[in-house]
Amino acid sequence: MSAPILLVFGAGSNVGLKTAAHFAERGYRVAVVSRSLSAAEHPKYLTINADVGDPGAIQGVFERVRAELGDPNVVLWNPVAWPKPPSPDDILALDPAELQNAINVNHISAVVAAQQAVQGFARIAAAATAAGEKQWSTVFLYTGNLFYEQVIPRYWAMGAAKAASAHMIRAAAGTYWEKGFRFHFADERYDDGTPPYDKLDGETHAKAFYALVHEPPRLKPIVTFSRSRGIHDFGFVRAPESIDL
Repeated sequence: MSAPILLVFGAGSNVGLKTAAHFAERGYRVAVVSRSLSAAEHPKYLTINADVGDPGAIQGVFERVRAELGDPNVVLWNPVAWPKPPSPDDILALDPAELQNAINVNHISAVVAAQQAVQGFARIAAAATAAGEKQWSTVFLYTGNLFYEQVIPRYWAMGAAKAASAHMIRAAAGTYWEKGFRFHFADERYDDGTPPYDKLDGETHAKAFYALVHEPPRLKPIVTFSRSRGIHDFGFVRAPESIDL
């Protein structure tokens, strides 16, 4: 059985590349996607340049990975788009182009990636069955945050798209469970349960993602984790800037 494959969308220097390295060190073949990453700087990975703000670019990424490595059994959606925050007293004053890009990056392109991932998962399952081999875990991971349950008015545009993706993850997890395809929206916290906002820890994410793929498939689709506590259900911890609805 060939080594498993990880496909990372949004391969920035923090979460994306640290996750790539963590999986590669444990025997995974890795493909990484960003707008500007240099293949010469990362010769161990299949490096693909693509703009994930264009949902139409996603299928081509999967086709190249399939052609050069095979179908990925783990797909990580890690890109993020933050529209320029509006003033606190006029939160709807957003540039429509920035809003559309945030929706594309944080949700629509992620949905297309999930669609492509499921098609690949099905091929992996069929091939394993035909060969009488044990199947690698097939998992779609999404780098989430607290917006699946909380509203911070100035960041509603990014939050709305993240929340939509959390909804998609929940729906997909329930639908594809019997086929063995898993979906997780993973939300980092500090050890007291409060959110780190933009101070994400790449190593902590990498360890949590690997655990999600390799631990028994009993976890809920929405998971929280922290550096010291690992994957842990923090429950609802109200962020200082959030509002109650």
